[in-house]
Amino acid sequence: MRFINKIKNMKKVAIVGSGGGMSCAYFAGAILALVRELNFTKPYLAIGSSGSTGTLAYYVSEQYDSIEHIWSNLLSSKEFISLIRINKIMDIDYLIDEVFKKQDILDVDKLKSSKIK
Repeated sequence: MRFINKIKNMKKVAIVGSGGGMSCAYFAGAILALVRELNFTKPYLAIGSSGSTGTLAYYVSEQYDSIEHIWSNLLSSKEFISLIRINKIMDIDYLIDEVFKKQDILDVDKLKSSKIK
């Protein structure tokens, strides 16, 4: 717990998420643990790459329940992942057009107005 108190007292803390399927899934769980277990919601800087970018967008816009819903329910669907689509195993169009814009809408205004860089 002393480590977490040190982090909270630091002036500038960055959260960095990498790309790569399983790494992104792990990152989503780590973000949820920071929020739910440690109430850490205001880093100075958030940096994402590839698949972690969406998770960070929901984190910065304070849509924490959406992170779990998207990773647990929407990204495990045949609409997003299908080995039958050899050239498009992960359908990023579905992720953006259906998930982020319709099924669990990303609050873009809140994202833009966040003080997190």
